[in-house]
Amino acid sequence: PNTNPPIHNLTSQNGLTLEATIDALYHADNGEHARLIFIEGKLHSSKAPSTESIHWEKCAPHWPSHLSAQLIGKPVHTYLIGQTGTVCLAPVAEHEARQHLIKLLNAWFDAAQGPYPIACKTAFCWLENQNLDPDAALDKAKTCFLGSYNAPGERENDDILARTWPDFNALTTTPSTQNQTFTALCQQLYQPIQLSLQKNEPTPNAH
Repeated sequence: PNTNPPIHNLTSQNGLTLEATIDALYHADNGEHARLIFIEGKLHSSKAPSTESIHWEKCAPHWPSHLSAQLIGKPVHTYLIGQTGTVCLAPVAEHEARQHLIKLLNAWFDAAQGPYPIACKTAFCWLENQNLDPDAALDKAKTCFLGSYNAPGERENDDILARTWPDFNALTTTPSTQNQTFTALCQQLYQPIQLSLQKNEPTPNAH
């Protein structure tokens, strides 16, 4: 790996500055660049890894670092390596990476002003089903958020979500301080992660 990782600064429209250090960056002999990140536990919900079984909530925290890595001016893959296999975040064009990072900075600022209508697992559930009937997609997201008789929901496992959003309707109909709503935030913040991962099919664990 690069022992002297590059540092990049980025400033949002709200005046927030992101200082990004690119770690775990490897240079291959053929000139390609990649980051190798080891994830504790399983990255998939089934024994046959596929994009449909990815634990998206374990991939999302690594998205900002992946975007920051693109600022070196060369394409960078990020490989997330877990017990069930590997998923790969595809390179993002440098100008697009900057746009995504600024959106994340603006989202952080918005969330710091008041309740923010987003929940990671629920957001990805809605994204996976958004091509269905809109009501059906929301029904599936509601089950993900509130749980069912045999499986706890995301809200039950997160004290902050439980205190902030008394029910699913509140989550999906209450705008943020910048008038951002649940479905818009799903598409703005999480869909780029989904699209990046879907460009690279997960590979089974070699062990």
